[in-house]
Amino acid sequence: MTKIGKLFVGLVALILLWMLMLFFNWHRIETELKNASALVLDQAGYDQLEIDTDHQGRTVVLSGVMRSTENIDHATSLVAGIEGVHRVQTDSIELKPYSPANISLKSNQASITLLGSLSSDAVAKQLNGQITKAMGRRLDHGLSIDPDVESPPWLIGLATGVPALEPIDDLDFEIKDRKLRIAGISRDSASHQSALKAVSNLPGIQAADISGLVLKPFNPSWFALSDRSVRGTVSTAGESFRLKRLFADFAGVDDVTGIQVDSEFSSAEWLSDLERVVGNAGGVESPTISYRDGVIKVAGIVREQQDFDALAAQAPYLMHTRQLNLAEVELRPFQTPWLDMRVTEEKILLQGLVRQAKTANELLQNIANATGSTFERQIENQLKVSTDVSPGEWAPAVGRLVAGMAKIE
Repeated sequence: MTKIGKLFVGLVALILLWMLMLFFNWHRIETELKNASALVLDQAGYDQLEIDTDHQGRTVVLSGVMRSTENIDHATSLVAGIEGVHRVQTDSIELKPYSPANISLKSNQASITLLGSLSSDAVAKQLNGQITKAMGRRLDHGLSIDPDVESPPWLIGLATGVPALEPIDDLDFEIKDRKLRIAGISRDSASHQSALKAVSNLPGIQAADISGLVLKPFNPSWFALSDRSVRGTVSTAGESFRLKRLFADFAGVDDVTGIQVDSEFSSAEWLSDLERVVGNAGGVESPTISYRDGVIKVAGIVREQQDFDALAAQAPYLMHTRQLNLAEVELRPFQTPWLDMRVTEEKILLQGLVRQAKTANELLQNIANATGSTFERQIENQLKVSTDVSPGEWAPAVGRLVAGMAKIE
């Protein structure tokens, strides 16, 4: 081989060696930059990105899906800060923002319906659990899981506030496109304010419509027994049945059909108190019993102190009643019936006190029958009738006594 040939071969070998060294160095740099880029991106939560380099190994090429330009800029700055990186290329990154999480919650007295789309099954289970625990009713849900839906920033705040929504009647609650809407009926100012507080200032909510949440207190349920009939208005058919059953066999009640059912009236929690009072009111004559605005009122006549005491003794045990009013219960003991008959030549004078007109008529008839065949005298009736006289059927016995006296002048 000539000298020139040897030089040529040596030159080619040197070039090949240089190229081989260049290749291995490029490969080392590429591996180091990829590893360093993967480390910083994983630590920042961008592990979904794919990492490559250009042919020179100094330009890092990022590809994949990211949810915001802020995240792309952040990832770019992290990789650009690695020693040895000359440039970061992000043209291959697809910008695909999260869709907002949406939910719709509706409830009635029997069940709750929950619809919407959330980011994960774990998020859905968390919300389901909070709602079921707080509201204590059957939950029917049609939640869909979509990884392209954001993890809602309002979830924790809503889960914490769900118990405040439980008292709302006809609840219709919705979060859609980061806008909140709530409708329903609050029955007292405390629950109304609690519900408003629960849905106010939820993170991530851009606008809130609370105009549909109205304060509409219940009409107070009530009851009255008077003129031998029962009247009143309660909230459920079950409460109406309890009232009718309570007075179906109660002395002095002929009509129990006057109980109305209206869901706009408050729950009759006082029924248990009324049942206790009525159960001890058997000794009251001509009873008038009522419940209004936390007060059970009883009026009528009792003949013995023990009957009044039995009623008064119930007051400490009434759990849903402010007062047991017995001011119009009159203690009026029975009077003893009596009879005085005076016979003269001209007339028979009859005086006395009896309970019923029937008793007086029986006495007169017995005297007329006994004396009519012997004495031709006028009967002067001065008998008085009063319901305050103790009951007793003693007129026949008096009649027999009068018949025995017929032969006595």
